[in-house]
This record gives sequence, C-alpha cells and structure tokens, in this order.
Amino acid sequence: MFILVAEWLRNSGADLKTVIALDPTPFITTYFDLLRERNLYLTAVESKSVGVVGADRKYRTYLSDPEMVWPDGITASADGYMYVSASQISAAAMFHGGRGENGAPHLIYRFKPLAAAYVLR
Repeated sequence: MFILVAEWLRNSGADLKTVIALDPTPFITTYFDLLRERNLYLTAVESKSVGVVGADRKYRTYLSDPEMVWPDGITASADGYMYVSASQISAAAMFHGGRGENGAPHLIYRFKPLAAAYVLR
C-alpha cells in the first residue's frame, strides 16, 4: 500500500519521493486522518484496530480491541481526543443470509492522539 500525503509535500518542500510505503503487510482501511505532527491514523478492519504512521513513515498499531468490529469514521474533536466507531458492518444482514448478527453494545472508542489534531468544523 502506498500513500502520498499532499500536505507533507506542501509543507516540507519535499518532492514526489515523499511516499509512505506500507509493505509487505496489506490491510483494509476504511478511514484515515492526518494530524498536525504528521501522524496519519488509519483504521484496520481485519485486525480490529487503529494504526498510526508517524514522521518516521513506519506503521504500527496504536490501539486495538476484540470488540472493535469494523472500525470506521475516525475523527478529531475539540476536546483533544480522537473518536472511532465500531460500525459492525461485517455483521450486517446482507452478509449473513438476511439475518443481522450486529447488535449492542454499539461502541465508540475515544483515545488521545500522539499530538494535537486538526479539528475540521
């Protein structure tokens, strides 16, 4: 997986070699958020986790939980925290012969980012 972050190019004066290579570990991400200190947060559906790529361009798991089924919708908030929902999409009825396996509790995770976030409101 390769991610080109335009913000990094614009602010660093770097050229197109500023590409993050997240390889050889492929994963499915449904959302990402770039923070001020060049920390890129990604949801990892298959491992029920949120990962981060820092300025060192290395991916690592930042938080995980067995109940974080299909993490989605990560966002930064004015309270200094980030939030991610466990949407349970993989347990929806359309994937299980018309019978949904999703249900309570419907979880939203709150966590402190490594650095202050951009709040886009």
